[in-house]
Amino acid sequence: MRFARQLPLLVVLASLLAADRARADASALVGSWNAGPLLESVAFKSWVKECGPQPTGGTVPGGPYTISLSGDELVFHGATPFRTDQCIDTTTGSRVAHSANPITGVWSTRCETPKDDPRVTQILTSVKATGDTKIFVYERATYSWTWASGTCTADVVRTWNFTNPRAAAAESASAPPVATTAPPSPADTTPPPPVATCTTPGPAARLEVRPKRKVMRPGESFDFPAPTRDEAGRETGERARFSIAPESVANAKDVTIDASGHVKTSETTEPVALTLLVEGASQQAKVQLEVVSSDRYADVLSKEGLDPSGADNQAVSVVVSGGGGGGGAAVVDPRAQRDSKRKRLALLVIAAGVASLVALGAALLFRRSKAKDESEEAEHRRLREEVAREHARARAAHEATVAAAQAALAQGTAKRCPTCSTIFPPDAAFCPLDGATLVAAVAGSDAPRPAPAPSAVRPSKLCPICGEKFPAEARFCGKDGVALVPMN
Repeated sequence: MRFARQLPLLVVLASLLAADRARADASALVGSWNAGPLLESVAFKSWVKECGPQPTGGTVPGGPYTISLSGDELVFHGATPFRTDQCIDTTTGSRVAHSANPITGVWSTRCETPKDDPRVTQILTSVKATGDTKIFVYERATYSWTWASGTCTADVVRTWNFTNPRAAAAESASAPPVATTAPPSPADTTPPPPVATCTTPGPAARLEVRPKRKVMRPGESFDFPAPTRDEAGRETGERARFSIAPESVANAKDVTIDASGHVKTSETTEPVALTLLVEGASQQAKVQLEVVSSDRYADVLSKEGLDPSGADNQAVSVVVSGGGGGGGAAVVDPRAQRDSKRKRLALLVIAAGVASLVALGAALLFRRSKAKDESEEAEHRRLREEVAREHARARAAHEATVAAAQAALAQGTAKRCPTCSTIFPPDAAFCPLDGATLVAAVAGSDAPRPAPAPSAVRPSKLCPICGEKFPAEARFCGKDGVALVPMN
């Protein structure tokens, strides 16, 4: 029971831990950002004049933005203000659903028009933060407006990218300097000095494959870049070799990939998920390739935070120990490690919360069951005491009746039942056992018998006229002579 009392506190602590971790993760996104252009593409099915000017799509210029934090939501301050708990298009629909997960950097919002609005609009907006360097906003809207002159139907896709300038500056600062050599003067016949050895790539030390996951539609093709780099980050010129992993060969129908990483699908390719094997720098890496139908393509990109090309903007990095050509160990991208740790923490917090709630529910059920048992025991005890009181009262009444009948018999005023010869006092009129009318008892006649003692159970019959209670063996009222009825 002590543990049950502590369960609510454990649930609160787990929730606070998850909230603090979420705020800590989201706080890394606060600061200055550069916004790319907001791109909007429109596909029409039908349009009438009553709907107004026909949308043409287009581009809204980007620029500098500042991101602040409001609870678990990101607030974008700039030329086009935006929040992660709203849709980009706020003119027709209103928010009906929203989810925020700052730990994994994913926000999702659904906006719709009221049911009685003829301008039926459904909008799904998703925001995906890749580490603390990039934020991708994707929105798909379906408009189906019905008027007297016809229906206007259109699908609109909006994409918006944000880049952290601090991360870009850090990447630029960490990039190796490019050595430049001034061309020799025409009059100078001295050959140019040899290129400095620091610009010559060293042995392959790392293999990078990007993206880590790619989604394609039937009939599309894609080239996977997979350069090998030395310890300074310079490309060595050695190219990786691509192939379909053995576990996916059986499912790779109508999907081909050459050694350079060129993937091609046919128009008849069925939806499938494959694993690709990348070999280079004496190491191996694996990336995921998925083919989905054209109808599901936009939804997959929106729900899983992929960019418009179907890539996840993450890389698989394989490091060769010592910068040589073998004996290396695969190392996961640090951002992927952070995301994995965040997901594990979130799952642990959720599991702890669920376990606490289950234990609390079990404790409450136990206490409720115990209270019910105690209540039933108290009710049984009360009924037993009531039966004992009724039996004592009936026994006393019976003894008084027998004594009165014996006294009346001695005085010559007693009555008896002509059927069963049971003796009764003078005020009785009917026999409660057979309902016969009593007659005067004659002294010296056959010895009459006294009325039987009541049973040791609760009275179960009732006189419908006088309300007197009788035991189960009685059939008639001794005062009124009417048949007894069962008690409820």
